[in-house]
Amino acid sequence: MIDKELNRLAHKDEIDAAVQKKNEAVLEKSLPQGFDFDEGGLMMETVMAPRQKRKDKRLARDDPQAYCADRCIATGNCEVFEDIFKYSPEEVVAFCEECVLSDEEEPCDVPDALFEGDSNDSPLKP
Repeated sequence: MIDKELNRLAHKDEIDAAVQKKNEAVLEKSLPQGFDFDEGGLMMETVMAPRQKRKDKRLARDDPQAYCADRCIATGNCEVFEDIFKYSPEEVVAFCEECVLSDEEEPCDVPDALFEGDSNDSPLKP
């Protein structure tokens, strides 16, 4: 091992030149011009892991205020309420800000989807 390292250090310039030549043969010389990252109107979205979705459902069921504050408002991951209420991301953020995180005593519009079925058949059930 020591001999190989001494050989590598003695011929470092030659090895670097060989690596550079190999990379030049493979890599493009310039970046593509006019590339549209949102081609076709499709945004790159991350797929939520099943474990994270179960965790979010549990948090939304047990503590909607924490879900709205920690997951939805802070990070923009409002998928549980989007799926249950059939809301757009903007509507979920508005719901969280107006109903869940608001200090006002006025009642707000709670979606009917939250009350569908009995307590054993809750849409927030994990």
